[in-house]
Amino acid sequence: EDTRSASVCFVHPLHSLVVLRVDPGEGGHAFGKAASFCHGPALEPGDPCEFIGMDPKGRAVASKVQVQSVRMCNFPSHFPPRWRESFLEAIVLADNAMSVNTGVLCDAKGNVKALYAVTTFIQEEESERLGYGIPCQIMQPLLEHFKIPKGLSAPFVVPSLEIGLEPVELSRLARLPAKLRPPAAWVAKLSASSTTALQVRQVMAGGPCDGLACAGDLLVAVEGEVVTSCNVVERRLFEAMGKRPAEARGGTVAVQLVVLRQGKATSAVAHAQLLPSDGTTRFLCWHGLLLRETPRSVREFGAVPGGVHISQTLLGSPGEADGVEGDILVAVNGVPTRTLDEVVGLAHDSTPCRGAASSSGEAPAKSAVPAQERRHLRVETADSSGRRFMRPLEPDPLFWPLLELTQGPAGAWVCEEHRADA
Repeated sequence: EDTRSASVCFVHPLHSLVVLRVDPGEGGHAFGKAASFCHGPALEPGDPCEFIGMDPKGRAVASKVQVQSVRMCNFPSHFPPRWRESFLEAIVLADNAMSVNTGVLCDAKGNVKALYAVTTFIQEEESERLGYGIPCQIMQPLLEHFKIPKGLSAPFVVPSLEIGLEPVELSRLARLPAKLRPPAAWVAKLSASSTTALQVRQVMAGGPCDGLACAGDLLVAVEGEVVTSCNVVERRLFEAMGKRPAEARGGTVAVQLVVLRQGKATSAVAHAQLLPSDGTTRFLCWHGLLLRETPRSVREFGAVPGGVHISQTLLGSPGEADGVEGDILVAVNGVPTRTLDEVVGLAHDSTPCRGAASSSGEAPAKSAVPAQERRHLRVETADSSGRRFMRPLEPDPLFWPLLELTQGPAGAWVCEEHRADA
């Protein structure tokens, strides 16, 4: 057996895919044999395939399986919010009770047609496991990117409309009242390739489609092509990004959409967001509150106020002792904390403290006490439901200074201490 260490190179923001950079072994020998991914037709219900993977004890498992269905799965959300699979038409096997952790689905020639992942969730106070296949067509843009020279060092981004979609039967839409029913022309276009249409389930607040689409709308075309599956939508977004590389370098790419609402078609331009590798590479430990930029999973949960995310409160810290509540740090002494840089700026701030605004709307009063001499801070926070909190916090700079943790390109973490200006 050959064992190697590895580092995480890319974490897919939408799908359960992680790219690892395997360290070279002695003599630079390759790690195992390269897998061959199938570029042919995707797996369909009833197709036989080979499963090769590992069980929870790390033992190799191989068996013949059959595809039961290929459907859009509504993966359960979590609270507190955390990452979940989304925007995927998953492959479901007939024998979904296999006790495995991961694997691949191959054809008779050994070509990989899908990756197999397992997720856990709580249902009726019981922990449940759900296995599903991720079609290799989803991975093609990722594989093509890492084939190019310096692909491992060049950033890879995933375009996203930041909406949730679910299938709805065309026969059901045909039974709607006339003023809500989709136009016959669009029904004919959709029925030519599928028996379902894509219905918007949710729209991320502040996302590319906020104000352009709402729950209940039908997404029927992207970049001029009729869409009836998430896989086609994702492919069209990548194609749009490839056509407009200069625009994509700005973090968004314009995409033409057609949405049906109450029987009327509306054409709109959405600026799809280009999502980098998922995860956090920078933290602040501020008075025992572990802060990071608000992650996508929290913004997906609902509209959140501007601020930084409180991912954890350390035991025995000023934040824990003074009972700071909430999920988002909104402001300190009336100064907004919309980014981590603004939180770092608080440690070097010698400007007077801002008081609370009066009910008449007058400007906040200012305190003559310098930042270094204040005994307490007024901390304003909010939770993911929008409730606001305010607590006084007494700093302890000797034992709880401001620490900044950053992860470099090679994966190593560096800790830097920020001291208040003298």
